Amino acid sequence: MVVIAVVIGGLVYWAVTADTVLAWTVLVVVSIVVGLLLIVALARMTRRPSNEEQPFVPARSPADGIFRLLVIVGDGSGSPELREQLRASAGERPAKAFVVATALSSRLDRWTGDQAASDRAAQELEGALGALTELGIEAQGQVGSHDPYQAALDGLREFPADEIVVAMHTGGDANWLEAGVVEKLRSRTSVPVTPVAIEKH
Repeated sequence: MVVIAVVIGGLVYWAVTADTVLAWTVLVVVSIVVGLLLIVALARMTRRPSNEEQPFVPARSPADGIFRLLVIVGDGSGSPELREQLRASAGERPAKAFVVATALSSRLDRWTGDQAASDRAAQELEGALGALTELGIEAQGQVGSHDPYQAALDGLREFPADEIVVAMHTGGDANWLEAGVVEKLRSRTSVPVTPVAIEKH
């Protein structure tokens, strides 16, 4: 930084004393280049690690005989497909669940800061918690990351799941955020992942 300041100071002195178009042009160009380099350097220093770079340490599962389900839902919390899968996963054993509702949205919604997706996620969370309660499964939850993959990793860090149930659209109904979620989770964690196909409504 000291060297940069000395160089810029020298260029300013030269431009003022020379007072020519060339001197001022050189000063402006060098200042722009140095500014861009500083911006890039600061961006690298403050860049957050990507999902793959962050150390993943799942919560430890207590040996209490309770089967734990991590449920990732962005839509279809009240669908019969999801209810049936939750019932099948829990079986007859004591079970608890933690629901993470994701704010699935379009790229345009993300760029414009549209809050509709967050509102829908809150409704989906309420619906999923209600469905689990009806099945006799003790459940808690939260609205999480818009990215189902990140939402699942975040959930695993605080909830020791024995199975992950991911409610997601398929085919032409799939949201861009849902692409490859199941495959990525299976490659990152040893917890079984069960996808549930949800029809768009």
